[in-house]
Amino acid sequence: MESELKFEIGNSKDMGGTTFAERRQEPVIAMRRTVGCQPILISDFDFRIFPCFSFAPCSHYDSAMSMYQNALSSALATIESLAGLEENLLRAAGFVRTCLLGGNKLLVAGNGGSAADGMDFSTEYTCRFNGDRKPFPAINLAADGTLLAAIGNDYAFEEVFARQVWAFGKPGDVLVVYSTSGKSPNILRALDEAKARGLSSIAFLGRDGGPAAGRATVDLIVRAEITARIQEAHKFLAHCICEHVDGDLKKVS
Repeated sequence: MESELKFEIGNSKDMGGTTFAERRQEPVIAMRRTVGCQPILISDFDFRIFPCFSFAPCSHYDSAMSMYQNALSSALATIESLAGLEENLLRAAGFVRTCLLGGNKLLVAGNGGSAADGMDFSTEYTCRFNGDRKPFPAINLAADGTLLAAIGNDYAFEEVFARQVWAFGKPGDVLVVYSTSGKSPNILRALDEAKARGLSSIAFLGRDGGPAAGRATVDLIVRAEITARIQEAHKFLAHCICEHVDGDLKKVS
């Protein structure tokens, strides 16, 4: 279990607290808000987000933190860690915009929860995102259970997306993949197939990106270890892409 220390946001000069630099190496810090004494748990990574804070012992900290408080602080830290992805996100949005406005389509793939995230992303284009506009082609490659079963049975499960990229993809299309580990063999095969057939690709990845890192045209890597937090961050990034693109799509509706 991670260790817990009790600290409170305050002014080190007034409270005799330690500095950011002295405490940033602790594995986990339990930090209390100065107003209301409501504790939240943050990780060592968070100290890069709050460089101006100093910390002093918190005498009223309740160590029995709820699951909700831990999850909330973990989710906030993960979202804050995405600040450095803006350049890649804008590149990804540019590929999606060029693809759809050029009369091409999106192909989207993922496994399990990542398949569901991919379904949401494709739906934002074929249905709508924010306000009425014409539909644009976005095909989710995990949606056809019969086709997935046939390819998995007749060939191999690692081929379930690559074979569809071969069937449906053409230069100008964009493959969008989701993998929290970056290790899924069928995602790796899909990325390789897309490259071989002249498709651009966007990869929503987690942790260190795994073997998938560098395979896509653009990587969006959420550098977290908890799968749920990675998926939540993927949803945020995907919706940011939709926001960047949607206005231009409405102009041709």
